[in-house]
Parts: sequence; C-alpha cells; structure tokens
Amino acid sequence: MNQQNFVIGVLSVTATILLVGVILLGTAGQHEAQAMSQVDKGGDYILLTSLWRSNAELLWVLDGRSQILGLYYFEPRRARLELADTIDLAAGQQQQQQP
Repeated sequence: MNQQNFVIGVLSVTATILLVGVILLGTAGQHEAQAMSQVDKGGDYILLTSLWRSNAELLWVLDGRSQILGLYYFEPRRARLELADTIDLAAGQQQQQQP
C-alpha cells in the first residue's frame, strides 16, 4: 500500500504540472491571424496587394495584354496612390529567348 500511494502521488503531481503548462501555453500564445495579400482579376488586369516592412501596403497591377507590371504605394500625406515603378515583362521575356 505504501508504494502504491507513492506512485499515485507522483502521477497526481505530474498530471497537475502538465495541466498548468497546457493552461499557461494555451492562454499566453494566442495571436490574431493576419492576411498578407489579396488577389483579384478582372479582364486583362490582375491586382495584388502585399505588405511591405510591416506598416506599408503595396498594390501590384499587371496588365496582361501589354505585359506591364506597375507597383503603387499609398502616400498618406497626400491621401492617394503613387506610382513607384513599372516593369515591362515582355521585354524581359525577349531578352531571355535571345542566346
């Protein structure tokens, strides 16, 4: 009986420690889900938003017909979208095909 009581006591203490650990990890580790980008397509255009440096959002606009990719960012002081850069994808494909 004495050894049986000791084993029951050790198992009870171990179960209590594990239960406290699960409760602490379950409540302390909660994070919100964050979406990093959104994609939409209409006609010849594909729009993609992305997060840049965790505080700015970019808008990528691909014109499928002319194969031009435009990159825009939001300028909060002017409250409008500003063009950051354009890339001609068709020109890049032509350069890759030439030996």
